[in-house]
Amino acid sequence: MRSKPLLFAILFLAVFIGIYTYTASGLTSLWPAHASGVQTIFWGFHGLLIGLIFLGFGHVRKGNKAPSWMTFAANSMLALFVAQLVFAVFIFIGDLGNWANQYLEIYTNSNLQRSRGWLLSALVTAAIPLLAFAYGTTKGKYRYTIKKQDLFFKDLPAAFDGFTLTQISDVHAGSFTSKEAVEKGIAKIQALKSDLFVFTGDLVNNTAREFDPWVSSFSKIKAPYGQFSILGNHDYGDYARWPNSL
Repeated sequence: MRSKPLLFAILFLAVFIGIYTYTASGLTSLWPAHASGVQTIFWGFHGLLIGLIFLGFGHVRKGNKAPSWMTFAANSMLALFVAQLVFAVFIFIGDLGNWANQYLEIYTNSNLQRSRGWLLSALVTAAIPLLAFAYGTTKGKYRYTIKKQDLFFKDLPAAFDGFTLTQISDVHAGSFTSKEAVEKGIAKIQALKSDLFVFTGDLVNNTAREFDPWVSSFSKIKAPYGQFSILGNHDYGDYARWPNSL
């Protein structure tokens, strides 16, 4: 049974490395005169991010709060992976066209020739999700929106007609850095004046300590029929190592 997770991990790692290697080849094709420098920067930077992530996990598994540099490295790694996946797909489409032309003997040169214009287009397109991630992890996480939904149940007692509840989820307090921005979110919740408040998991990223700076802010949330919460996988502490005595 253990062979299946191991096989999955090996396949995932192979695909992961394949995408990164293919992306690196596309970047060196874009700047062939600086191929060695591009390769060094590319692999060196990703090696640094991976190192920071593993070093950060060492802190978290001891029950400590995730360091800010670990969060930055993890977010950067995810954003870069998506951007490189887009870039790899683009250059693969271009390479397919080149290989087809070579097979039909349209090109007399047997070496693969990549269009610089196509590579630049791929680079610009890949930058879109990268910029989206950058926005989401800085400004977007504080862009709160309120979605109103009417609920209908055949067996709902008439007494609940007009009853309102506010539900929020996935706060991940360890990612917050601006108390002012968090207070604005709390104010939006209070302004709704709902009858009931519920929170449906993932209050923190890794450990309860992440929520300490925000206790006073979230304590302001009150509702006539109470405030209720459940745990998410992050709240259980799945990503930290706890003493056996606990």
